[in-house]
Amino acid sequence: MNFIRTTLIVFLLILLNTISNGQNGKGYMLVAISPDDAIIRIDTALFVQKKSHMVVDTGTYVIRAWAPKTIMITDTIRVTEGRSVLFRKKLEYTDEYKKHRKALHAYNMKKYVPATVTVCASLFYIGMYGKFYKEAKDNYLDKALESKAAYENATDINEILAHKESYNSYKSKYDKSIDKANKTLNQAKIVIPVAAAVTGVMFYYSLRLTKPVF
Repeated sequence: MNFIRTTLIVFLLILLNTISNGQNGKGYMLVAISPDDAIIRIDTALFVQKKSHMVVDTGTYVIRAWAPKTIMITDTIRVTEGRSVLFRKKLEYTDEYKKHRKALHAYNMKKYVPATVTVCASLFYIGMYGKFYKEAKDNYLDKALESKAAYENATDINEILAHKESYNSYKSKYDKSIDKANKTLNQAKIVIPVAAAVTGVMFYYSLRLTKPVF
């Protein structure tokens, strides 16, 4: 009887020691939850995110995370001895906030897009006009005048023909660039006032819009 009792006690001590060693084992945990300002609890303790694995006791942990405008999550993570565990999650926005973002996007489109289009159109046509005019003046005008002067002062027939061909080539390019600049200017005289008028109308109606608030 004493032998059985002693054996049972020894067995229980070994079992308790094994359980104790298992519970006191160490593992590694890295928790990475987006957004960075998420409020995180591991079991009941607040947790601050770190960029490196931390040493923890082995076992199962309950993780809860929440951030403004997102859905709270609850999950578990199992840490085993000597192993690294990564828990990575991106919190999802609530349906209410998704609807708010859509409403805010629609508001911004109605309020600001027309004016943006007008400004962009004006800058585009002004830029293109300046580009063509500068190209004609800097790249072709001076060279055409130089070729014309050389053509008028040349005495050799071959030089005359070469300078004349060069002059005609630069003059043609100059005329094309000036023509493009004038066409761009004429288009701008139509597009910019129309865009400005549309913007004015849209701005008038946008004053009646109410900005969505979450």
